Amino acid sequence: MDNALLALYVWFSLALLFTGCVGSMGDVPARVSELRMTLVFALHAALSLGLSAHIAWRRLRWVPVEGEPIVASQEAGPPYPPNIYRSSGCGWRWTYCGVTYTAEDYTPGDYLFAWEKRTTLWVDPRDPSRLLPSTWGLRLLSYLTFGGVSAYFALRLWGVVP
Repeated sequence: MDNALLALYVWFSLALLFTGCVGSMGDVPARVSELRMTLVFALHAALSLGLSAHIAWRRLRWVPVEGEPIVASQEAGPPYPPNIYRSSGCGWRWTYCGVTYTAEDYTPGDYLFAWEKRTTLWVDPRDPSRLLPSTWGLRLLSYLTFGGVSAYFALRLWGVVP
């Protein structure tokens, strides 16, 4: 789910940027162009803050468990994930209430954390198979950064911020 939200965020950000830029070109009055760009920046800031709140809510409500990358836990056999996916993520294994769960999370950059033997993962106590990716902090930081930049430009267009 987090990967789909990240992909939709990137797609929606690019679509908003394209809409704002194309809508500002041509024979439109300056006031209409300014209003359109303000709306684009405000929508992007709202989306960023919404996704940030979603991650923060899950991080506060879900429970921490100790997990390990599946790559580190294999003793023999073919590599997991397969080599074609290895640069984009890894699988995780954790135990919650005596039951062992696994999840595949092909998040860009997630493989950087696979060198750890064990790490803290966050899971939903109602459905322990749902995992908050270990890159949640990086995602939260990027959403807040890009949302803050969009909010700054929206306020700058109206002269509130110098």
